[in-house]
Amino acid sequence: SQIALAEEQLWQPALWRALLHGVSRTGLAALVNSGRAAVHAQFMCAISDLPDNQQPACLPRRIVVFGISALPRQSLEVLAALSRWTQVLMCIHNPCEHFWADIVPDKDLLRASQSRQKRRLGVPPELNEELIMSHAHPLLAAWGKQGRDFIGLLDEHDSDASRTAYLPQFTAIQQRIDLFSSPGQATMLQQLQDDILDLRPVTESLNRWPDFDPEHDQSIRFHSAHSPQREVEILHDQLLDALNTDVSLRPRDIMVMVPDINQYAPHIQVVFGLPNVNDEHDKRYIPYNVADQNQQQINPLLNAVDLLLNLPNSRVTVSNLLDLLDVPAIRNRFDLPETALPIVRAWIQGANIRWGLHTEHRKSLGLPVDDSEAAHNTWLFGLRRMLLAYAVGAQKETWQGIQAYDEIGGLDAALLGPLLNVFDTLDTTWRSLSKPATVNIWCQRLNQLLDQFFVDDDDGDAYTLQQLKMAREAWQVA
Repeated sequence: SQIALAEEQLWQPALWRALLHGVSRTGLAALVNSGRAAVHAQFMCAISDLPDNQQPACLPRRIVVFGISALPRQSLEVLAALSRWTQVLMCIHNPCEHFWADIVPDKDLLRASQSRQKRRLGVPPELNEELIMSHAHPLLAAWGKQGRDFIGLLDEHDSDASRTAYLPQFTAIQQRIDLFSSPGQATMLQQLQDDILDLRPVTESLNRWPDFDPEHDQSIRFHSAHSPQREVEILHDQLLDALNTDVSLRPRDIMVMVPDINQYAPHIQVVFGLPNVNDEHDKRYIPYNVADQNQQQINPLLNAVDLLLNLPNSRVTVSNLLDLLDVPAIRNRFDLPETALPIVRAWIQGANIRWGLHTEHRKSLGLPVDDSEAAHNTWLFGLRRMLLAYAVGAQKETWQGIQAYDEIGGLDAALLGPLLNVFDTLDTTWRSLSKPATVNIWCQRLNQLLDQFFVDDDDGDAYTLQQLKMAREAWQVA
């Protein structure tokens, strides 16, 4: 049966049809499965063959790129190629008005052949590690690598040769406008920003600014915490205080940056998303959004694929298997309902399963394993305890060294079948992935892994699985 789309989503099928029409009309259909690199190469080849007076249809008069901290080289090449027919304006943030590319420690840094920025007065032509701290700002040197690389990439497209190639008819507007202004000098934060803007080293900064007053200047504050959880709790308290103190401050005005968002995301969800504060009428509620998370943190299916591919090096602990069973696409493949998970967890704990598929798997990891106890607490040993209990019931005596786990019975015993299927599939996959193979065989293994462990009943999972298969095809071609 067909389901009508909501009005706000009608643009999606229209865009998809337009893309399909464009791909089929331009003959790019065969390249789509070959990956982005092939499509980009074909695009650049096709657009370079067009004469200057043959403007592609539907191009706007002007393209404005604003608020982008980094772009891949391919995107810049596309924008540069389009600039033959349309004006391209790029508004880029640059923290320093002087040339600062060589203050970032990088052994593989290639000296830029083109740069629009000039060196600060008094800075020598070349800086070594001993001179960097005397002629540069330490924070910019420590945190500026991504910005340096992006600005360096822009400088490549800003060279005379590049501008001549990309903008032959726009000679009147081939220009770069630098707009630098001091943030002020009233607070310690503004002084720090002004130091970075002018590339002042620490010694010069100390002589330039007066001592700050911590009672009146709180523009920079440090808090010591014993864990990421406590850090986020302190942050929440500080934000509440700031919002209560400054009535003009709004949550949309606040940005919080952390070095590794994937590490902090669970703590943010706990502190900012507590049920008792997740109410817009509660004074403790602060609207928030977590951005830039790794796809593996957002999509549990990708975590499951990574875990399965790493089977030859994995201990296959209880938490590993339970993480797999938390993925709906895997549960659906093995006909395990979500309501069965508490029962399965109780069985695993009761059967004393700890790690390792079986004796052979444990020994393959190269860990010191006592031969007399190699099979104990493995998945195979625990499942045998469950099967023995199902077959003969509760028994005090052991059978061939196996003590029956007597909690298996009733209608719940039907869950043993899916659990055994999971184990058998893991064992087969482990044996397959442990053998060296060619690229083509590895691609076959990946396809087999996806088919054996996942079912694409959900639209999101189906899209993820399709993306994985396309990435596999692109890797195989490359």
